[in-house]
Amino acid sequence: LNGFANVPGCSSQPDATYSGYVCDDSVKVRRLTIFAPDMGQLQLHGPGYDNVGPDFSDPVHGANAGFLTYTIDQNYFPSMSVMQGGGYAANIIIGQTYTLELLHWAGDIVVEVSDPILAQEFGVDPSQEGITLIIKLDDGQTITCNPNAGESRKFHSSSHIDTRALRAGSMGQCSEMFREATGHGLKPTIPTVTPSGECGCPGAEYDPTCKMGGAGCMACGIEFCRYCGGPDQPECRYSSHATHSTSPMPNPSTTGGPGPNPGCDCDGAMYDTRCSDPANDPYGGLGCMACGKNDCRYCGHDNLPQCEDTQPTTAMPNPPTTGGPGPNPGCDCDGAMFDTRCSDPANDPYGGLGCMACGKNDCRFCGHDNLPQCEGGAATTSHPGPGPSSCDCDKAMADSRCSDPANDPYGGLGCSACGKSDCRFCGFDNMPPCQ
Repeated sequence: LNGFANVPGCSSQPDATYSGYVCDDSVKVRRLTIFAPDMGQLQLHGPGYDNVGPDFSDPVHGANAGFLTYTIDQNYFPSMSVMQGGGYAANIIIGQTYTLELLHWAGDIVVEVSDPILAQEFGVDPSQEGITLIIKLDDGQTITCNPNAGESRKFHSSSHIDTRALRAGSMGQCSEMFREATGHGLKPTIPTVTPSGECGCPGAEYDPTCKMGGAGCMACGIEFCRYCGGPDQPECRYSSHATHSTSPMPNPSTTGGPGPNPGCDCDGAMYDTRCSDPANDPYGGLGCMACGKNDCRYCGHDNLPQCEDTQPTTAMPNPPTTGGPGPNPGCDCDGAMFDTRCSDPANDPYGGLGCMACGKNDCRFCGHDNLPQCEGGAATTSHPGPGPSSCDCDKAMADSRCSDPANDPYGGLGCSACGKSDCRFCGFDNMPPCQ
């Protein structure tokens, strides 16, 4: 890399075996890594690479003048969740400006400068350990970004780059700007929900396992939120700081919300239109989705709201432990059975495990992994994968493997599309191909 002879503070240090360049403490030489698919040869301009003729002999291959050759990791094994195991690398000087040319969209890139631990060892703020990088695309566009050691390293898996972590805020500024410039801006993999611990009502946390149903799910009227940490509720799994109300549930206005019961025909439920507006519901969605209907709310027992208007206030009966499952009246997804105990999680011997199968309140996944055994003629077939689509939002397909994350080759990537447990986003970004 004879171009470093032109950098003040660096000099040639030949010895009997090798020749190289040494820089003093004023020159902070670090590593630039670009994890990427093969885009052919790229070129880097800047300190250490300017004003020298390229040496294309082996093993230099022009690297002294900034010509970067794609290198594949020999230990890389292709995987659905692991990005291609190769890319480009070069030495750079912290605080300097470099230009990288000839890039084009062939897939995601991840630009990495130095290492946060190395910066900390030198007593430097990792966010200050970086460079200015000007990226020139082959279509004439130019973007300027500032990769540094303080950027997220969430994309690192135990082997190469985990594509499931390539999201806004976790793949670096250059990588996100490259996506935007090439028309591949980041999109959500599931409908937007509030982050962990902030579901919007007291005593609830964001819990992705609610896609399989369970006790406390549908908290705040949000599918992926679960009531936790309170009496007769599961322990909080992800956020020990979830806010819990210590005062009794508020008494809602008697002029709004509940009304005559137009079809909430399961025990201990009332009709309540506030269930459709969880942001303004004084109960935050507690008890909603009773009878499997949006505007029905369980009431009058446990910590649920009081029943109002003409709704009977009797508590839901305890089903016999041998009862519950029965002939399947519409649980039409693989490995699911009809089970009325799902409507009474407090008395369900399985605590709601597997409930909300097929997106229906009284359907339970069964017969695989740690789920209950199937009863009453429930289907126990394995999850074959994509099938005829009932997923009515853009870029989504029906895929029953979403209901079996332990055996899903994509690890649940893109599942719960359209708000349905067996729908998967597909065909864009790093999503699985549509089938």
